[in-house]
Amino acid sequence: MRLHTMTVTAFGPFGGVQKVDFDALSEAGLFLLHGPTGAGKTSVLDAVCYALYGSVPGARQSAGATLRSDHAAPGARTEVVLELTVAGRHLEIGRQPPWARPKKRGTGTTMEKAQSWLREYDAVAGAWKDLSRSHQEIGEEIGQLLGMSKEQFCQVVLLPQGDFARFLRADAEARGKLLGRLFDTRRFAAVEQHLAELRRGTEAQVKAADERLLGAAQRMEQAAGKVSELPLPQLAAGEPGLAEGVLTWAACARTAAREVLAVVRVSQDGAQRARAEAQEHLDLVREIARLQRRHAQAQERAARLAGRADAHRADQERMERARKAAAVLPAVKLRSAADSDLRRAAAQETRARGTLPDTFAGAEAAALATAARKAHEELGSLSSARRAEQRLAEVGVERAELEREERADEESLQEAAAWLANWNAVRHEHQTRIDEAQDAATRAGRLEGQVGPARERLDAARRRDALGRSVVEAQEAALAAQQRAADVREHWLGLKEQRLLGIAAELAAQLTDGDPCAVCGSVEHPAPARKAAGHVDRQAEEAALAAYQRADQDRTEAESALASVREALAAATAAAGDAPADELAAELGTLEQEYAQVRELASAQLAVREALTHAEEEHGRRVAARQEAETRAASRTSRRESLLQEQALIDEELTKARGGADSVSTRAWQLQRQAELLTEAADAARAAQEAAERLKEADGRLAEAAYGAGFETPQAAADAALDDFAHRELQRRLDTWQQEDLAVRAVLAEPDTQAAAQESPADPAEAERAADSAEQRLRRTVSDLAAAEERCRELDRLSRQAATEARQLAPLRTEYDRVARLATLAAGTSADNERKMRLESYVLAARLEQVAAAATMRLQRMSAGRYTLVHSDDRAGRGARSGLGLHVIDAWTGRERDTATLSGGETFFASLALALGLADVVTDEAGGVRLDTLFIDEGFGSLDDQTLDEVLDVLDSLRERDRSVGIVSHVADLRRRIHAQLEVVKGRAGSVVRQRGLQS
Repeated sequence: MRLHTMTVTAFGPFGGVQKVDFDALSEAGLFLLHGPTGAGKTSVLDAVCYALYGSVPGARQSAGATLRSDHAAPGARTEVVLELTVAGRHLEIGRQPPWARPKKRGTGTTMEKAQSWLREYDAVAGAWKDLSRSHQEIGEEIGQLLGMSKEQFCQVVLLPQGDFARFLRADAEARGKLLGRLFDTRRFAAVEQHLAELRRGTEAQVKAADERLLGAAQRMEQAAGKVSELPLPQLAAGEPGLAEGVLTWAACARTAAREVLAVVRVSQDGAQRARAEAQEHLDLVREIARLQRRHAQAQERAARLAGRADAHRADQERMERARKAAAVLPAVKLRSAADSDLRRAAAQETRARGTLPDTFAGAEAAALATAARKAHEELGSLSSARRAEQRLAEVGVERAELEREERADEESLQEAAAWLANWNAVRHEHQTRIDEAQDAATRAGRLEGQVGPARERLDAARRRDALGRSVVEAQEAALAAQQRAADVREHWLGLKEQRLLGIAAELAAQLTDGDPCAVCGSVEHPAPARKAAGHVDRQAEEAALAAYQRADQDRTEAESALASVREALAAATAAAGDAPADELAAELGTLEQEYAQVRELASAQLAVREALTHAEEEHGRRVAARQEAETRAASRTSRRESLLQEQALIDEELTKARGGADSVSTRAWQLQRQAELLTEAADAARAAQEAAERLKEADGRLAEAAYGAGFETPQAAADAALDDFAHRELQRRLDTWQQEDLAVRAVLAEPDTQAAAQESPADPAEAERAADSAEQRLRRTVSDLAAAEERCRELDRLSRQAATEARQLAPLRTEYDRVARLATLAAGTSADNERKMRLESYVLAARLEQVAAAATMRLQRMSAGRYTLVHSDDRAGRGARSGLGLHVIDAWTGRERDTATLSGGETFFASLALALGLADVVTDEAGGVRLDTLFIDEGFGSLDDQTLDEVLDVLDSLRERDRSVGIVSHVADLRRRIHAQLEVVKGRAGSVVRQRGLQS
């Protein structure tokens, strides 16, 4: 990664636009970033970090300070633009944080959202090409290219000497946190956590299985009750021997339960025999008691019958009189019916006479019938008057119809006149529309030839835009393939180098006693080299080479695909031009809309011609209709005069027929009503006469029937008669008395009842108590038997369940032992882990060992060969983290001591060497991304002149790897020693940057 230029606007202490030319500074290899305290030296580094990652380093980001300069003008937008080269790609990153800009209208501010963009310089086209404006996509792209997170970048590129000085003096826990962030060992901590969770899970499963087994044992203890004499083993969940003890106790409990079951079965047989004998005796006693009660009840019933004998004889006599009265009953009913008919007929006659005029008050039935006949004759004479009245109504309808037709013809004539008055204008309008449709057809043909090419240009533009995105994706794929090929090649070269380092062991494996060595020729091999751990053999190297060849082939294919997409993009661009697809789509839409309009207008040509034809036909119809209306008006005049004459004759005839009524119909209704009332009154008078005659005849027949039945008067016969309810009730009493008498006689005549009456009184209660006692004894034995059988079944079921739980527990306990052993080993609490190192600490210790080795190469130069950094994995006391110790070996004393004992200057160059070494290791860890620009923070003021020269020599040696190093310092002596300088000057209007001592 090499920085080229950076432009900051309204950022931090910089109120205006400031540009930093890192290319000019990098030509000297070593440059100085200086300025007074608070001027903004660190803000330059913050701007680099913000451009790459969208945020400033951790402490300043978490402080919540705004990135916008307080010195900036209200309308100036805060912005950082960084131009750099990374992974062979020349990029430009721009970022703008959110800010409150002044409103365009009115007062106040409005919040603008944050913006980001990423561009790449295309050397072939000689222009910048936009890649993305998404914060997330830019962050992912930069992260993939750099291969490190923001925290790693701040530790590797922006070397904070203060942090590494603290790192030297820190304990293992603090070092572990820093190394964990740089090398991302979260996956190893996750493995520890996963093993711990897996251990807790398997432990919970084992305990749950033990709890289920203990639960089954407790349920067996409850089921066994007092049968088992042995107590349940007092074992807790997780204790050894739990399953064996539970299963042994269960076997003893089942044996004792079966013995109790056999004893209970014998007791039940004896109780069943005793219950049968007691029940038989109880049945005999109950039968004797029942017969004795039956005999006593029969005697009581006979006594009650004797007391009701007189009432029974009276009922018999009453029934005999009712049978005689029943013979007279038809004559009584006949006389009653005749009387009712007479009353109804008289009432009907009174109502009918009440509706007649007073002239008919005393008339006989014959006179009323004669008057009704005369009314019917007069009604028949009104039939011709009714027809005349009906014709009069028809004449009125015809006259109304003539008037309606006259009004309709007048309206039709007026409408026809109005329509014919506009005929010339209508015909001219139709002709004009025909001409417009013909012109539209001509324009539609011309526009149709323009739409096709416009649509082809739009399709080409859309293909161009899609291919532009495909080019970006193909570039990303090609870059990814290149990166993969480089990573696989680096892996292959590393394996090859490891194999060369261990080739002696590989050759030693082929030595045979007595045969000469292929290297030295000796036939004796006293100490042949042995393969070290992780030895790389020929097969591993060849497999790595094959993987590299495949990756290189993938890279070639990805580059070919990129070239193909670029060719297609060029063809689409040539066809579409530079116009945007949206603009071409708008042009095509306008053409298509205009073409659709003229085509629609042209398609109406046939309809317009048909409309003209229809209008001409309508003109002919309206002229003919006007002539017909004039003819109908002449004929209506003669018809109206004839109807008036006919109406006058009919009015004269109806006046004579109506008499005093309003109309002939009213007169006819009056005569019809009078005839009906007279007929009804005549019929009612004749019916009343006939009913009186029938009543007289019924009285004679009733007197004869009563005398024949033995009654002195008809009233006596009526009193002796019974209605249906009284007859049924009397017959029921007679039948009940007779049935009761027969039943009592039958019971007193039974032999068993007579024999039981001779016995002494029976005592069923005593027999019931004996039977109940035998029944209770049987129930107890049945209950005991059911309980014993259920106990045996439950013990068998629970024993099977316990055996199943024991079988399932065995593999769970084995799995728990294995997982627990791995979890404690990874957590550093196992006895097998001698140094009590956690898995993450073990990995970090290996990284720290690499960092110490890389830092020692520079530390020895800075200290003139005196100091060497070494990693220590000694155990820490009091439970502290082990494996992350860091010591320094003093060559002058030959002793190894803790880095916390170094002096201030020694601590500075030791921390500087550690930072540079860590940068190398993290860079290798990030995939070998080249870091051409580094920044080193304060600390040089604690060095003497000689040590400062040695440190600067080490930093200057970094140029051998084509690196540029920027030193951030207040030390005045460095301004004389380092000519290329970036000075930050502060003022009331904000800080500015100045570059000095650059080659022209």
